[in-house]
Amino acid sequence: MLHNLDKEGLIKKVYPTLETIPDPDSLVNSAILCPTNEDVDSINEIATKFLPGETIEYLSTNSIVNDVNTAVLLHS
Repeated sequence: MLHNLDKEGLIKKVYPTLETIPDPDSLVNSAILCPTNEDVDSINEIATKFLPGETIEYLSTNSIVNDVNTAVLLHS
């Protein structure tokens, strides 16, 4: 596991303009891959501190809800 200082260096290496983001499209060409969700959360927490302005957190889920009234097409 990387320590926070190593993670900050990694983030700055992968996203050198994260603090100013002159062109948001430049962010789509890079990624930091992590083996666990714990590592993802840690990297994201550190990276968002570099972002200008206010941040917004969107939550997701790791499961689906199967509604009995919804048809599910598995194969075409």
